[in-house]
Amino acid sequence: MAQITETDSTVRRGGTGGTPGAEPAADVAAAQVAAQRRRMTVLAYVLPLFGYLLVGFAFTFRAWADPSHSWTGPIGDNFLFMNWMPWIPHALSQGHNPLFEPVLDYPRGVNLAWNTPMPLGSIIAWPITAAAGPVVAYNAMAVLAITLDGFCTYIWLRRHVRPVAAFAAGLLIAMGPWVPQHITQISHISIWPIPLMFLCTERLLAARGPRAVLWGALLGLAGAAQIYLASELLALAVIAIAVALVILALLRASSWREWLPGAAAGLSTAAVIVAIAAAPLLLYQAHGPWPITGPIQPPNTYVADLQNLVIPAGATWLWPHGATASLTALWTGAAEATAYLGAPLILVAVYAAIRWRREPLVLAAALGTAAMVLLSLGPHLHIGGVDTGIKLPAAIFNHLPVLSNLLPVRFSLMADFGLALLLALVLDRTLLRHPWRAKLGSALGVLGVASCLSVVLLATSSVEIPQYFAPGGAASSLPPGTVALVGPYIDDGAASPVSQLWQAESDFHFSLIDGLVITSDAQGHATWILDNPIRDVFHMIQVNGATPPEGPDLRTSLLAELHQRSVTVAILGPMPHRDVANEFLTWLLGAAPKNTQGVLVWTSIPTS
Repeated sequence: MAQITETDSTVRRGGTGGTPGAEPAADVAAAQVAAQRRRMTVLAYVLPLFGYLLVGFAFTFRAWADPSHSWTGPIGDNFLFMNWMPWIPHALSQGHNPLFEPVLDYPRGVNLAWNTPMPLGSIIAWPITAAAGPVVAYNAMAVLAITLDGFCTYIWLRRHVRPVAAFAAGLLIAMGPWVPQHITQISHISIWPIPLMFLCTERLLAARGPRAVLWGALLGLAGAAQIYLASELLALAVIAIAVALVILALLRASSWREWLPGAAAGLSTAAVIVAIAAAPLLLYQAHGPWPITGPIQPPNTYVADLQNLVIPAGATWLWPHGATASLTALWTGAAEATAYLGAPLILVAVYAAIRWRREPLVLAAALGTAAMVLLSLGPHLHIGGVDTGIKLPAAIFNHLPVLSNLLPVRFSLMADFGLALLLALVLDRTLLRHPWRAKLGSALGVLGVASCLSVVLLATSSVEIPQYFAPGGAASSLPPGTVALVGPYIDDGAASPVSQLWQAESDFHFSLIDGLVITSDAQGHATWILDNPIRDVFHMIQVNGATPPEGPDLRTSLLAELHQRSVTVAILGPMPHRDVANEFLTWLLGAAPKNTQGVLVWTSIPTS
């Protein structure tokens, strides 16, 4: 023991020769090497983060010319999120239940647990919403989501490959087909917890004892975050992880007992955390107002068409805009056509599976990706918009509680993550290691990335927000408890729910007698639009520029409906056939409106 101590001391003094000054020189050199490594480690994460941030701004660049009135993508569900994002902090600041929005579908209100209000994202965006309004907050959250989607995928893939390969594969998630197709649903492009879930699962499988529990806890926290961004995507991720674990267990049948204790401890910890986090949402779904029975969406509708695997629904670098419009128009549920992989990327997956077929990681990723593609095809095989009637494994979900509400085509997102892993491995092991000895793998990898990346500078939409609803506008002076009839009336397919944005812009100073949200009808079935005679009239006005025959019976029934809903003010903003709506409301309410800050306002609702 003394001899070991003496030798160690000699080395610390500068080696066997005992040269004066050698110790400080060695220490300085070691410190410089350590500092260089730290700088390289920081750069390996800072530079990719900055790169994905640039991608996020590139996608949404046009919207930032007027971020208070414009946003990336078409008009659609974004109006709903622009209402929910301010509502969550508004409700919390007032001490109200954030999962119940009484100011829509007044007087019955809306159970937001059946929708995707994205509570976590709303809280993150709270400072931006308060300072700049819901449209700017929506744009900022789109950039943040794209940035984190790519960066968190990069973090996961860095465990397996070098930075350049991980960054390129992360682009498949940040710029692939999923984000442009769901750009109107900020909740469904906020998928950054999912690659962190994959990372934590891998780490807990390799860990033992307390470390397995720690990684299980982190897995649970990532899952809890995804619950309050989009709970459906958490269910998809859990199914994908379960499939991957089963495949790994089969591939490593001789060694599964080694990692089973750690996996059981970690996954149990994760399950407990997710269950605790999900409890408020699930309990309010089941026991809150207006619960829904049966599936929300019709089965066998939102499924991946087999053609979509090689033909994109939107523009990519290799498929110009409009090149596939005639084909995608035939697909069932084309609005959710996110299954595009591209022939080059499919070949990348096949190449990896054959080239490294003896590695459990590669084979599990390839088989798991194939399983996700198969599930995305839905309960029946669809080709070119035709239901072939051929039954597929996804049919099992139609008979399972809760899971029957999954949209099969969204399994394509899980397939994208599997392909990102395979792509990263191919790039790392070919182009970055042996560029001349593996030309095929390199070419496929590069072409696979290029074929899936969507074009940047996506089109934008914009909306007029009358000064009446803006902060400080006349809407802020409405008496507490005001219930408003607002035109354009929310009418699915005829007019956008812009009134929900106007309501949010006014800081919810009035309630709307309707809303475009998932709710239940009198039988408890899912619906987005509740029938009422007022909507029928506005539908005629907004679509055809016509009104029903005016008569005392119609006037009496419509006024009775307004009084039943406690309407105290009527407002017409910019809308289709506004002159016709103005004439009709003037007849119905028996008075001319007041033109105030860009809207027409009636402040008196007659009794008869």
